[in-house]
Amino acid sequence: MPPVIIDIGIGSIRTYTLAVAAGVLIITLLYMCKLERSERARTVDVLLLALALALALARVEHVLLNWAYFADNLNEILLLSAGGLGWHGAVLGALVGLGIGWRVRLHPSAHKQFARLLDALAFGIPVLMLAAWFGCWSAGCGYGYEVATLADYPSLIAAELPDTYGVFAPRLNTPVFGMAWAVLVLLVAWRAQNRSGRFWLLLALVSLGMFLIGFARANNTLIILGLRVDQVLDLIVFGFSAVCLLRARPETKTV
Repeated sequence: MPPVIIDIGIGSIRTYTLAVAAGVLIITLLYMCKLERSERARTVDVLLLALALALALARVEHVLLNWAYFADNLNEILLLSAGGLGWHGAVLGALVGLGIGWRVRLHPSAHKQFARLLDALAFGIPVLMLAAWFGCWSAGCGYGYEVATLADYPSLIAAELPDTYGVFAPRLNTPVFGMAWAVLVLLVAWRAQNRSGRFWLLLALVSLGMFLIGFARANNTLIILGLRVDQVLDLIVFGFSAVCLLRARPETKTV
């Protein structure tokens, strides 16, 4: 597993932060390469707004779902360096930021153009899932249930892993589950690169994967109708994405 902290020459940075930042940078560069030079400056403004709102709502989600802790540690609410982001909030914030930026900064001429923007950025969904789970591999976020002995499981199913407090124990290998699912979604992204509505297709697949992985996660959270609250949010995202996918135009297109 990767170290918690990585030395990058000019200083040290948490592996989770570096992985997510690298994922965002890769997706941004790939998307910017497709644009005309005249469009790049305005598009950067839109992407920065989307990133800012994604981080803000991701943190809001994490704080709300862990309010029992933050109620006694209010000084840590804005301490992003300590970790703690919710992916559902990140998606919502990014969509709101992209929508506002599209209308205010890019001056759209038709609604379908916003769908093209989403589809052009769709590849980033599994990339960021892969980056986040890689970071969690070192940080212990989303850690799995403890098992009696590793001898009962293949190495990819269970391993000696930390929780968020750094306590190592034989656990279900949720980071590997997440990274493996992200790779599968990446393959779908490649096959569906010219398909209309691919943003919603990939978002639906990611939310389905997160829902399934949720059955192996052990970190404490609220339980609703026998499911973790994050699993309930996974199902909401999956349902919304499925509806949007069904409403997407069936014809293929090139972005």
